[in-house]
Amino acid sequence: MKTVKPNFKDILEFLYQNYYVKPKLSTVTSSHWEKYGETLTVGSSSADSTMHGFGFGNLFKDTLVNRIKHIPDGILNRGLLNKYCKSQKIREHAAHVLARHGRIADFDSVKQAICANLISEKLPGDLKTIAVIGDGFGFMSSLMKLIYPNARIISVNLGKVLMFDAHYINKVFVSAPVGQAILIRSSEDAADRSYAFGFIEAENYHLLKDVDVDLFINIASMQEINMAVINSYFNYMRFGNGKRYFYCCNRITKQLPDGSWIEFFRYPWNGKDEVFLDELCPWYQKWPSNRPPFWIHADGPIQHRIVRLAKRDNIESAISASEQEKKS
Repeated sequence: MKTVKPNFKDILEFLYQNYYVKPKLSTVTSSHWEKYGETLTVGSSSADSTMHGFGFGNLFKDTLVNRIKHIPDGILNRGLLNKYCKSQKIREHAAHVLARHGRIADFDSVKQAICANLISEKLPGDLKTIAVIGDGFGFMSSLMKLIYPNARIISVNLGKVLMFDAHYINKVFVSAPVGQAILIRSSEDAADRSYAFGFIEAENYHLLKDVDVDLFINIASMQEINMAVINSYFNYMRFGNGKRYFYCCNRITKQLPDGSWIEFFRYPWNGKDEVFLDELCPWYQKWPSNRPPFWIHADGPIQHRIVRLAKRDNIESAISASEQEKKS
């Protein structure tokens, strides 16, 4: 595969050409993204005014109209942030990302700031490599880079959505020097340690096995992936010499458009996983709205868990198990 390095411009152009100009058929697209993937439109590789999508979070531009329109939920979101995000520094980092994005605070950004605060409290210490699976407009990836400035950040998403991640991360770190970003498309790319930001198309998610990741993060997107692919993600996350912490926040049960069910407690957890937190997510059972009654309740309970994944040494057997799952 072609290595795409060393700058954001080249990565964005590659993703634009391969997923919008000449769209490829994805082998890991769930029925959720078969339904919502067509809502993603990009008019060029650089102008966010031409980028529109649905199904992976919200982004409300910072305009006077939006500020007025979202006064009710803005007040409630600030209340959530003050209650659950005790770190003033993380709140400042979140505000910086929002300003660079040119967007107003909404629940999508607030919940990620709160989750980042929780992670920093539960997992103190040095994190050298952090992988965010299914980011929303690159917010969590950007935030974690500001919280852990010496860490390498890897964003994993479907190629079409990954372009949004890369574009909005670039808006935050627009002055990042050449050579600080790479689209990881081979084991050789994964072995590179010189980059600050790495991007992996979910179509190539097997490359996670070649990266020593200290922390994986998935918030509200694993519930949108087929169970066979979830099983493979776990297999690849378990293979590596990093610390392999995993923060997972997802619906306990969710039915995909094709009728299949995704169940949190049927993810391939292991009795040898070291559990640091396992509970219903207190700030994610409902979220603020700008319309009465000003709260939207989730369609089902949302669980979050922090674990250290038990290591798996034999990747061949892991892949074989995943392939068997796909056939069943």
